[in-house]
Amino acid sequence: MARHIGILLRRNSQRLSHVFLLDKNMGKIQTMCDRTDLSRGVLMGYNLTTYGSSMKLNNVDLLDLPDIGSIHDLMFFHQILELSYYFIPLDTGVPEIFELLMFLYAYLQKLSDDVLKKIFLCKFFAHLGFYPEEDQGHIAIFQLVRAQCIDDLLGKSIDFSLERKLDQWLDYCISLHPCTNNFKTVSPFMSRKS
Repeated sequence: MARHIGILLRRNSQRLSHVFLLDKNMGKIQTMCDRTDLSRGVLMGYNLTTYGSSMKLNNVDLLDLPDIGSIHDLMFFHQILELSYYFIPLDTGVPEIFELLMFLYAYLQKLSDDVLKKIFLCKFFAHLGFYPEEDQGHIAIFQLVRAQCIDDLLGKSIDFSLERKLDQWLDYCISLHPCTNNFKTVSPFMSRKS
């Protein structure tokens, strides 16, 4: 039986044994899990057993949690989990998003200021296929964010006008989801309108 790796995105509020995971190979899945000691964001290894159209996790092992140094890091990490839950369709794989989340486990503290978090979020949305449609300035940012790896982007110097364009793009992406008003973890830098 093949071993899977995944990230716990959320528990079903009515059925705590039902969880939503971002599986490295299968994408976002809903499955059953008897363990109640696993928190959101845990990276885990497991086996999957299929029962008709349902799946169940077996032999679950905790592999990692991100190194969270501050309440702002915690809020940002939970925001990424929430956005992953809401924006990635069920039974859809986005390997680039999984790899981007894996970056957080090792380097969350590299995202030390708001601009770096915005760049990370833009990379997240770019991997999901969100892009600006008309404004040429936004298209140039999208191409830069989409083409470069996250490590290279974090080393870039961002001026205020570019940061405002990032703000606008992020506001646009977030506003597209019909459940935007239900989001619980919007980071302080995301709560201001550009």
